[in-house]
Amino acid sequence: IGGFFIAVDTDKPEITETSVSEEKIRYVKEDGSLSFKGTVSDKWEVSSLSVNVENSKDSSKNKSNKITINEDGSWFYTFNAANFNNDVASYKLVFEVTDRAGKINQIIRNIKIDINAPSVDSFDINANTSNEKTIYSEKQFVRKNNSGVVIGYDVKLATSEDKAEYWYNQSQLPIKVVASDNESEISSVEWCTNYDVTNKTGSWSSLVKGETEWTGTVTCNQQGENTIYVKVVDAAGNETISSKGVMVDTEAPEGISEKL
Repeated sequence: IGGFFIAVDTDKPEITETSVSEEKIRYVKEDGSLSFKGTVSDKWEVSSLSVNVENSKDSSKNKSNKITINEDGSWFYTFNAANFNNDVASYKLVFEVTDRAGKINQIIRNIKIDINAPSVDSFDINANTSNEKTIYSEKQFVRKNNSGVVIGYDVKLATSEDKAEYWYNQSQLPIKVVASDNESEISSVEWCTNYDVTNKTGSWSSLVKGETEWTGTVTCNQQGENTIYVKVVDAAGNETISSKGVMVDTEAPEGISEKL
């Protein structure tokens, strides 16, 4: 008479997740995705691995998917916002592993779909200023006509609306940006002067985050007209780009006519 082998299994299977590896909310933009990966193991044998995606607003939209376990125990799963119709809601992802004895173990990750782009609340150029209301003076700036010939000084103090009409006498321009986001947090604020609007490419450099603003120094390499672009990106990957035109002249004038 043959014998029977009976194993008593009192231990839960093990599961790890190493891509996100935290339970705080992670944000995903519209049509965006977030990938998870990890390993599962058991003293005897793992039976299955699944993920239950729970919609915080409507439980009828909950979904459950089986996850393939590789021979080495590794697994991979990608949350695609499009698969949930980009429904703006919070999602709890419950990764659940079961062994042959029916023991269960799970880990939880949290996602929220964010379709709102961040905003640029203010974008200031602070070159040559000790008083923000008195940025331009007769000695600091000159105006030019279309041919580039100096036609005289203009002692008007510029407002934020007409700064681009005036010429900076330096190519290194300190800037300050205040940005905000109603849904997630600001991830980065960057600047460039060579943004290609058609191809959406540029050589971006990071600004330094302070308590309420991001600051840095922009290099304007061209004599004459330059455009400074600022890109604000939130935690979901949504972005907003703002621009401001400036005129730069670091060369001495060839001649000055009568005062205007």
